[in-house]
Amino acid sequence: MKKLTAVTLMVSALSGCSVYNTIKEVGQLVDYDMVSNETHFITAEGHPFQIAKHRKEEVAKILVCSGASGVFYKEAEPDLRQAANEWLAQKQPGKAAGESNDRSGTWDSKACYEFDVIDPQPIGAYLDEKTGEVVVVGESH
Repeated sequence: MKKLTAVTLMVSALSGCSVYNTIKEVGQLVDYDMVSNETHFITAEGHPFQIAKHRKEEVAKILVCSGASGVFYKEAEPDLRQAANEWLAQKQPGKAAGESNDRSGTWDSKACYEFDVIDPQPIGAYLDEKTGEVVVVGESH
């Protein structure tokens, strides 16, 4: 693995960012079935997205991509999260998009974010009688 990483870094240094982006996109294809027709998703507003489950069933992650953002993919995360939550509401009721990870590449100008699929916890609070402070428990996503 160390040799592969060293070769990748050497080739990237010699050929620029194109190899790095290619490696990122190959990583998407290894982790997610991005070529299946089942990945196409249209939101209620009519916006197209590509959403794929992780190839390993035990990994609770989805990859959400959109070509609408292009080079502005860093600002695309809220839209991709909204699409992820809409898709999850239909395909896996009770689940929500949790932590995100930028998995964008430039090969096909798509913004892609990987989201953990979580069970949202209700938020609540109680008064700690010993300290007199309000303690918040749970989290909402």
